[in-house]
Amino acid sequence: KKYPDDVFLQWGLLVFSAHKAAQEDRNKEAATFLAEAIRLCPTNRSLILKDYADKLTFSGDTKEAIPLYREMIAQGGKAADIRRDHLGLALALSWDSQLTAALNEYQNLVSTDPDDIDAGNGVARVLSWSERQSDAETAYRRILSLSPKNPEALRGLAQVEDWQGHHRLAQAVLAQRLTDDPNDLDARRLLAQSLYWMGRPD
Repeated sequence: KKYPDDVFLQWGLLVFSAHKAAQEDRNKEAATFLAEAIRLCPTNRSLILKDYADKLTFSGDTKEAIPLYREMIAQGGKAADIRRDHLGLALALSWDSQLTAALNEYQNLVSTDPDDIDAGNGVARVLSWSERQSDAETAYRRILSLSPKNPEALRGLAQVEDWQGHHRLAQAVLAQRLTDDPNDLDARRLLAQSLYWMGRPD
């Protein structure tokens, strides 16, 4: 209020508002704030471009996010940042139903670092979405050999087992996950679904 013409203060307020909206799962609103911040101060674009691409992805605007990730990858940088951008691109591609391209991104990351849990889970998830359930099961089990209590891998493996009709196996995996974390609502929902599919609506 004191300095209404200070562009950098306005930019800071927009970025702060975006972060607050994202914390409350209002990703579309967060993306709008970040787009306005970029318009207001283009010289600071690189500082928030990753956040902007992520918020576009999480709000369903994957077609807008994909070229932003590719732009960041082309710019290069630290290895950790490039890995982060490839993970973002792979996720956006998978949510945009570009499953082959997403799988290639995840597999390239795994070939660079076989112990990359995030990329490994991405491989398994995309294989499952591509209706390659047996391959997805193998991929999830490989992740669990590296990280036996990995929540995403346990939930993913259970879902793959369910989709193959192996309901008791799925329920055993979910029971393990709920022993680790009784508040995992996604695992509990998957367990209820498995019991229903098994003919146990009670």
